[in-house]
Amino acid sequence: MGFKQLTIYCLVVTTYLALAAVLVGCKWVGIHKPCLCQEFRCANGTSCLHKSRVCNGYKDCPGGGEDELGYADRSCFKRVVKCDPQTEFKCKFGGCIEIGKVCDGTIDCFGGVDEASDFCAWVHGEENSTAVNPYN
Repeated sequence: MGFKQLTIYCLVVTTYLALAAVLVGCKWVGIHKPCLCQEFRCANGTSCLHKSRVCNGYKDCPGGGEDELGYADRSCFKRVVKCDPQTEFKCKFGGCIEIGKVCDGTIDCFGGVDEASDFCAWVHGEENSTAVNPYN
């Protein structure tokens, strides 16, 4: 096999591996795919989490290997997660959830602040309810 043929062969194999990785959920075999700017790399080296799932009080990486307190590579976003107030709700202990998950009957924030009864009564517009700050 000549150099030109080898180059084409390598390009085809590399392209095939990249396509296969996308088709199986971005898991590269033996190769560390880069995490996107808004993602955090799990300790296993092959999985990435969206920033909204980091510092949320839950271990979201496979095997519970999320190093929430001491991760070093946060070059794309600050340690304090900023939520988009138009589309996200900021949990008391960090992390963001989609606004549609607030007061939906399922606890998504550590400590359950997104399902606090007084807060949800206010969200749902129940009579005699007062606005309660869930961060208190």
